[in-house]
Amino acid sequence: MSTTKKQLVAGLDTLRALADTIQELGEVPSGHLYASVMGVIDIHGYQRAIGLLVKSGAVRQSGDLLVWNVKVAA
Repeated sequence: MSTTKKQLVAGLDTLRALADTIQELGEVPSGHLYASVMGVIDIHGYQRAIGLLVKSGAVRQSGDLLVWNVKVAA
């Protein structure tokens, strides 16, 4: 099955929303974050999105804790 443009945009929007939330909070238990979004994303999609954020270096994961890892220049 091929990914459509609409699906790609939805995935990027979800990734951005997760990143924005983690950035705003500074740190958040992953389980708590997933509990708040589980109505719109399944656990596999959530884990893939968090994996991408961690791999990019924007987020650091320590156990269950997600920590925003990007310093914004003033």
